[in-house]
Amino acid sequence: MHHVGKLVATMCLALNTSTALAEKPKGAGKLLADTAGNAQISVNKNTGHARFIRLKPTSQLGPVKSSARRTVHNAAYSSMTFLQNYGSAFGIVDLDAELKFVETKRDKLGSEHSIFEQYYKGLPVFAGDLRTHFNASGEMIAVNGNFLTDIKAPTKAKLTLAQAKKVAFELVDQDPTQQLTTENIKNAGNREQK
Repeated sequence: MHHVGKLVATMCLALNTSTALAEKPKGAGKLLADTAGNAQISVNKNTGHARFIRLKPTSQLGPVKSSARRTVHNAAYSSMTFLQNYGSAFGIVDLDAELKFVETKRDKLGSEHSIFEQYYKGLPVFAGDLRTHFNASGEMIAVNGNFLTDIKAPTKAKLTLAQAKKVAFELVDQDPTQQLTTENIKNAGNREQK
């Protein structure tokens, strides 16, 4: 019977998700297999990675369901377990280095929502975050967000904090409508070094 579930999951993967998703993240295929094809995965057309995953409350992914003693800690732990097992669907390679837990909030209906911020080489990624959602019974029902993959950006600052502040104040003093360009920064940085 387990083989039938895997066959159904594989067929769902082939029919309901893009070929880019089928080629890249193993987490999506594993999730579909573990839920007997009952997970719905929406894919970002640009990256080929998941942007939204909907789970049926009865999917019973074992470690993903919060324990009977519902606490913020349990929702965060269950979220981390889910992301460890299936995070590659979003493009996560190294969970500990790429995501940091921010908080879990409980809404008026008793549902819990955990927020994780994305990091790249120790720096926060603007607009990079994932959110997990649990119903009032403690069952994970959705995971969504914007996880940026294939980042190729320098992480070493070219100016010190003091230099950057001085450049910013000088440019605003000169003309607050002036566009900030690489040349402006270079010229201000040269003045700073003199």
